[in-house]
Amino acid sequence: MIKTPASYLRTGLACCLAATSTLAYAGLPSPMLGRQSNNTGIRAVPATGTVKIDGDLSDWDFSGRIWSFADIAIRDRYSAQTAAMWDKDYLYLAVKFTDPNPLQNTINPVFDPESGWKGDSLQLRFMTDWPQWLTMWHFAAEKRSMLHQAVWKDATDARKKQDITLRAGEPGATELGDGVAMSFKVDADGRGYVQEVRL
Repeated sequence: MIKTPASYLRTGLACCLAATSTLAYAGLPSPMLGRQSNNTGIRAVPATGTVKIDGDLSDWDFSGRIWSFADIAIRDRYSAQTAAMWDKDYLYLAVKFTDPNPLQNTINPVFDPESGWKGDSLQLRFMTDWPQWLTMWHFAAEKRSMLHQAVWKDATDARKKQDITLRAGEPGATELGDGVAMSFKVDADGRGYVQEVRL
């Protein structure tokens, strides 16, 4: 469980389908920023009621969302709209992925648990006293929700003193233990999917 003391989170958010946060350089003309999205933060808004982790976002407030894409010319085919909410116990994330081939991550966590990022996935970077890297994906072959968490105990060296936790849901289940939950739902037209997370 990751608690959120404030409603404004500065996280680097990465996904396999879209270029995500890139730093804005003050004073540069806009053409220097390229055609990709340029997000430098995401606003987490208070949840107004119970958030059910089921891939249905009708209980969500998307007012603080960001839109991430590698190139504006293809954002209607490959992109991600990400929103965050919080309550006294949890941080919630919802991502609407646009992708003509949804949920195709074939990384088997039994054999290669650190490579979930190589397919459809959501990655988060929390910069705290002990930085945390989270990679979340749907293992397509078994329909399992997966979460790989690396906590750095030495901020000067990513390869030293890491605590690694791998959470695997049962096939088709949402609960991953210790309050963590994740759900995936493919769009009706098959051209995207929703990933909903509770941390």
